[in-house]
Amino acid sequence: MKTLIHSGLAVLVVALICSCGNHSAGQNTEDAPSFDYLESVVNDPSDYFPVSVGTKWTYNITVGETQPMSYYEAAWPIGDRHISYAMTGYYPEAVKGTYRLVVRVKSKTDRQGPLEYRLGVELEVLEDELGVFRDAKQMFYAISTARLYMANLVVTYDARDGPPIGSWRGGSSHEGYSVRLIFFGAKPGTLIGVGQNPSDLLLFKQLDTGVGARHGAPAMHFVRTVAKNSDDDANVGDSNELFTEHMWYAKGKGLVLLKQSINGRTSMTWSLVSVTKN
Repeated sequence: MKTLIHSGLAVLVVALICSCGNHSAGQNTEDAPSFDYLESVVNDPSDYFPVSVGTKWTYNITVGETQPMSYYEAAWPIGDRHISYAMTGYYPEAVKGTYRLVVRVKSKTDRQGPLEYRLGVELEVLEDELGVFRDAKQMFYAISTARLYMANLVVTYDARDGPPIGSWRGGSSHEGYSVRLIFFGAKPGTLIGVGQNPSDLLLFKQLDTGVGARHGAPAMHFVRTVAKNSDDDANVGDSNELFTEHMWYAKGKGLVLLKQSINGRTSMTWSLVSVTKN
């Protein structure tokens, strides 16, 4: 767990780490979609990230051969300061098997926790058998279109939960929050991290016609990489990566498949069962 105490308001800083052209390192360029091909298919990234009110996603989450992990970076206002920390953990309910998750877009909102983006929606969790969002008080999508189309998952936490750091616990009378980039529109090979020296990076790898074909639409393939820090459990292996998540967003459907792996072993798979829109 990494902790940082700082003064003033928390600011969301997005660092464009690198843009690697039309393919990522090690990828066969003959198989990589060209930027022209991407533009011809992804005319509007929002087509791959539907947020209309009433949209409901149902997933089956399968726990694999090793226990899945979670990671988030949260901030808590305390007086005129914020205390921020990165939290790594496991899902306490996770044993090998399949769990149901149902999430719905509840309403539009101009305020998403600490953010006030023009394009935002509140989410509601209807079922969560694994407890993926068990600590959440509220959840939002906050979307920026200023430079790139960028969608953030914003989660707020009850003030009573407080940061679990010694005498700070319960020291805040305000909600805590986390903000994580989960989707963006750019050319293949673009890698984005949030903040200074980010541990959580998101890469748009390519347009994937294989996964997309199974869902009747093209799919944008992202790779999330979470790096270890000195406090993380040594049992997660010798790699500098804590875990990796491959995510596919299909046109008109949103997230259709997520695969998390730890040291090359599958820990968790989200498979879309259905998406419905009012």
